[in-house]
Amino acid sequence: MSRTLTPGFAAELAKKTGTKPVWFLGAQLGTTTLYIGDNELTIPSWQGGITVKPWVKDWGEVREGIDNSLGEFKVSEYSISCLNDTSITENLVYYLTNFRPEKNTVSLYLWFLDLDPVTDPPLEISRGYIKNYPCPDDYNVTLQIQDETLKLERHYVGAKVSLADYPGADPDDVGRVIPIPFGTVKKLRALALDAGYKTSLPAILQPGVTNFNVSDGERLSAGKVITIDEEDIYIINISEDNITNCTRGYNGTLEAKHLRGAVVWEKKDIFVYVVSDKPLDSMGKVYGRVGDAEVDITSIVTRYTGQPGSVLTGYEGKAVVTVPGYITVQQAVDLLVSDGIGVNDAIAIVDGIAVNDTISVYDTIAVSDTIGVSQGYHGHAVSSPSAAYYGNGASHSGSNASFSGSDANLRDQNTGTGLTANFNGSQTIQSFSATMTVTFPAYSGPTPQSVYLCVNYRGGFNSGGYIRLNGVDIGAEGSNVTKKINVGTSVPSSIALSCYSPGAQYVQGGYLVGTEIWYEVQSNATSSDPAAGVAKTGSASKSGSASKSGSASKSGTTSRSGAATKTGTVALYGNSVANTLVGDAILVDVTRSFADCDAAMQSIASDAGVASFQGIGSLPGYYAFNGAITEYKPALYWLNYLAFQCRSRFRMHLGTAQRIYRPDTITPVETLPTVVLRQDGKRALYRDQTPYSDIINKMNLLYDRDYSQQTRDEGSYRGNSKDSSVNGTLRQLLDASIADYGLCERPELFRFDFVSDPTMADHLRDFYLSYYHYRHWTDVFEEYWIYADLEFADGVTLGFLGNRAAEILETRYRPGNRDNLDIIGFVAVE
Repeated sequence: MSRTLTPGFAAELAKKTGTKPVWFLGAQLGTTTLYIGDNELTIPSWQGGITVKPWVKDWGEVREGIDNSLGEFKVSEYSISCLNDTSITENLVYYLTNFRPEKNTVSLYLWFLDLDPVTDPPLEISRGYIKNYPCPDDYNVTLQIQDETLKLERHYVGAKVSLADYPGADPDDVGRVIPIPFGTVKKLRALALDAGYKTSLPAILQPGVTNFNVSDGERLSAGKVITIDEEDIYIINISEDNITNCTRGYNGTLEAKHLRGAVVWEKKDIFVYVVSDKPLDSMGKVYGRVGDAEVDITSIVTRYTGQPGSVLTGYEGKAVVTVPGYITVQQAVDLLVSDGIGVNDAIAIVDGIAVNDTISVYDTIAVSDTIGVSQGYHGHAVSSPSAAYYGNGASHSGSNASFSGSDANLRDQNTGTGLTANFNGSQTIQSFSATMTVTFPAYSGPTPQSVYLCVNYRGGFNSGGYIRLNGVDIGAEGSNVTKKINVGTSVPSSIALSCYSPGAQYVQGGYLVGTEIWYEVQSNATSSDPAAGVAKTGSASKSGSASKSGSASKSGTTSRSGAATKTGTVALYGNSVANTLVGDAILVDVTRSFADCDAAMQSIASDAGVASFQGIGSLPGYYAFNGAITEYKPALYWLNYLAFQCRSRFRMHLGTAQRIYRPDTITPVETLPTVVLRQDGKRALYRDQTPYSDIINKMNLLYDRDYSQQTRDEGSYRGNSKDSSVNGTLRQLLDASIADYGLCERPELFRFDFVSDPTMADHLRDFYLSYYHYRHWTDVFEEYWIYADLEFADGVTLGFLGNRAAEILETRYRPGNRDNLDIIGFVAVE
């Protein structure tokens, strides 16, 4: 970033001997540019040819840079002692008396006598303003000069709300700065430029009273409507603070009691709130803050961005919103009620309603049912041929009983009605048996699904005897016992029934008598034959219809007689004002777009009259400003403030505002091998360390400011980038710093109103902690004019200090004269 020199200039600066440097000052005074120096000099072919008048006695020291390591660029001041030649009319005092030098800039130039002014013109070193020019006597004049940064220090950013410009402004907003947004700002607080006059009641106002005082009636007049709590009042006559005649309960509102101190508003059709002193690209939601609530009122307001086509007349160039009256919210409050109402109810109801119903129903529905049922098959036969059910061919044959055993008195008996075995119960028989065969005619029914053989008998044995049906034991106990067994799906032609006892088994007493035998067939077949299966035939149908005739009607009336009357009153105690909360702020989401941080800073410099802006060093792509100027401070303050919030330094240099990015490491542009030796033979070098107050090893970097609040304290920020989130090497460095110096914090420096992105906030936090966690060496030294190309913020290698890298924070020019050499001083921080 060092100055760009012509080849001739570079060669002259590199010379060890034989150089002829000259310094002179150029000042615009009236229509004349006056050049003065410590020697008379003519420079042809530059600025049309100039003559330098030898009026400078001592140049003093010109400084440029910052005066602390935190990086705030300051206005520097230097004095030039001059001679006033009283022998001529147009001397220095003449020019200073007849023209105003304060309004124009002056420039300090360096040149060499051996150079060609066309190819190697004078080099402008510094630019500033003549601040003062005292004349202690007729022969001496002192020019007190400040550098050009003074222009930014004198220019205040923003406009304050005044009653002279906005007679209807809310008194609470008078004196506040109209916001100037940058980027996107959520809930930016607007100012009431035309919100109706507001005052208060100095005493209680009772219902029905039409003459009363207000605290300040200066801006109220006859014909206006005021609002107190929820009551509108029309002013008929007013003199100073006294309303002598009015209409209470105007606009259909209710008269009420109003307490001392109640707010008195001038009622207007619309209120005008200014959001930005500059046109906006867009306006989003609008909120009304009422008490602790923020109510979305976007739908009832009108927004004007200030851009062409969106301008409210009388507020050109400004972004405003209009609101239909002041914003209120009803809120429940605790009130005491005294109820003396009594109700007398004498109402009677007479009911004369009658209903006549002539409805009849005609039903011609008939049902035709042709469903038929056929029986399933049941085959039946008994042991007696005369009792056979199915045909007459059932027969049985067999022996009655044959016994073997030791009982000689065993007797057998055949009753002729079945198979009978009967013997004395006192005797025992071994190997008892009696068998009968029952034969059925051939089966010709439907195909069986299953066939069961059944036997009904009565009988039993004292022990050891069984009944067997078709080879299956079915037991021999009980009276009139029915047994059934499944024999599969085929009807048998015959079955066997027997009484027996197993071998080696003795039976003592028993009988079997009255046996009946049959079979059952189950099938899905259908037939009209009673011996066939069971099935359903035929169908059911409906014919005919049903209809309704006739109608129902109502006759008669109901009437009310009597009345209800109310007696007594209701009295309300408490503060009715608390029932209505009046909006105390309008908040708007706004966007005023800028390409980057440099564009935002350039806009401030441009408004201050600085036409040129230069960003030196690239900022990270995610860096952006989102905030608003809401305080009345100089442009220099805001430019330093914004530079600090984008990790940069700011300076003015020869008419250009510069933003200079601060890198992680210094990149030297030149090596300084030696320094000037003083007359005592010692080096012109002074070393010290940055003060303890600059150490920072603990940080809560606050960002994303809440602009809905009027205060700017720690609670006014939504984001907090803390040092406790730092890890790795930086964490170790901070811990070591804390061990050496204790906890060191500068919270007032790190409230970043224009940073809203957490990534940007963390990046800034890490850099500033890395830079300020330890004390830096500060080197103040002097060099010869050979290094006049070096400037503020240049990196250099200090060869005279073992090649240590340092950053130049201040340059000090001391032009020489007959008695002194040209010296350039530097303040560098390692």
